[in-house]
Amino acid sequence: LDEVEAGGIYELVITTLHGGPLARYRTGDMIKIESLRNEKLDIDIPQMTFHRRADDVIFLGNIFRLTETVIWRAIEKADIGYVDWVANKEVYEGNPILRVYMELKGNTKPDVEKMERDIYEEIKKLDDGFIHNIKDIGSMEKLMNLYPVRVTLLPVGAFSNYSRQKQASGADLAQLKPPRINPSAEVIALLLSDITEHKSLETVYKN
Repeated sequence: LDEVEAGGIYELVITTLHGGPLARYRTGDMIKIESLRNEKLDIDIPQMTFHRRADDVIFLGNIFRLTETVIWRAIEKADIGYVDWVANKEVYEGNPILRVYMELKGNTKPDVEKMERDIYEEIKKLDDGFIHNIKDIGSMEKLMNLYPVRVTLLPVGAFSNYSRQKQASGADLAQLKPPRINPSAEVIALLLSDITEHKSLETVYKN
């Protein structure tokens, strides 16, 4: 703490005593140093408050740290025609994965495996923490025996339907769109629900 500055924002990092390949664990929680001393107690100890929780960060295996910006940039660089998306951490065949729920544009042909592969490759290029850990412990594929990205296609109109239902329930404008990172099970269920006023996913995306 002797290197922090008043007004600075820092991430909490835990370092293990005995080292090893996972010697440092990034919690994702951010703190703000309000001052360098406690005037009331007259002691020189940095005074801190929580700036941001890790709710908007997805961790995979305590190794990979994915923010909304990283995932968004990866999807953009993968050149996928989408309406919108949300993402969370799930367990697939015993391994932690990034699950992306995505509504495609009507003229986008779905190739889910290619989307998963492309998003993963772009994430590796974008997340500095990810690249650093790759060098330390080997590739993600060997570590988890799979590409750690899975894409679930949402029905056409899923996000507009979500907004309508939220608006009908009296939600504020800020709540008309679902949170992109770590949405609740209720949000996911609503996005996946059948939408009778729209064509089915299979009809719109076929051929």
